[in-house]
Amino acid sequence: MDTPVIGITTASLTAFEGVPSPLPDGSVVGNRYVQAVVGAGALPWPLPVLEATSAVEALYRAVDGLVLAGGSDIRPAQYGADPGPHLDRGDPRRDELERILATWAWRDGKPVLGVCRGMQMLNVSRGGTLIQDLATDGRYRLKHDYHPMALFPRDRMAHLVTPEPGSLLERLLGGEPISVNSIHHQAVDRVGAGLVVAGRSTDGVVEALEAPGHPFFMGVQWHPEEFPAHRYMRTLFQALVTAARTAYRSRMAPALPVAG
Repeated sequence: MDTPVIGITTASLTAFEGVPSPLPDGSVVGNRYVQAVVGAGALPWPLPVLEATSAVEALYRAVDGLVLAGGSDIRPAQYGADPGPHLDRGDPRRDELERILATWAWRDGKPVLGVCRGMQMLNVSRGGTLIQDLATDGRYRLKHDYHPMALFPRDRMAHLVTPEPGSLLERLLGGEPISVNSIHHQAVDRVGAGLVVAGRSTDGVVEALEAPGHPFFMGVQWHPEEFPAHRYMRTLFQALVTAARTAYRSRMAPALPVAG
């Protein structure tokens, strides 16, 4: 069975606003990510928030591709900045884990799709920086934070994104502007080394990143997993799985006999 395995990063339960700190911690993943990976023809493998490097490396080696899922704000220390007043509770252990996974995926050519926070982490892992709060930054006119905690539906189409000409995103989704949801208050500022902007919103916010020359190293600022019925949203997970299938075949290939 030619079925690649996709690791999906999880969030610490205690990183969620409103969860009482005495509650035992756990690793949580949204089921929509799981369904999107299955729907694209791969096996999902949620990756717990771990600190043990040897265990993390073993899990990383066992998967053929990665989804860096959405979630809480990345701590500014990850990109050399001081914390501003608009940060949420955060998930520092997850920050460190995902930075390591993204760095390894870059090094090894392992396919990875970053979603919302996940795209931001791909950028940070390559030395890029983030805008800590779009609403107070002053450079952008659109509302981007249609957060469910403020009673906005997660699949609310918020604005348009235009793929950059010649980008992989354009080849996957076409060159016309697409409607996307928007559940973020932070965004990419300085783009990391080896990455290029693949799409922007109409007010200029970076909405997609990719890495020319890498098998598949892409991030999108919106949440495509919320639209299983939309062909152009499913296409992103299908592209990840297609790239991961090559990695799977390499991992499963029998070792060549040693000449004696």
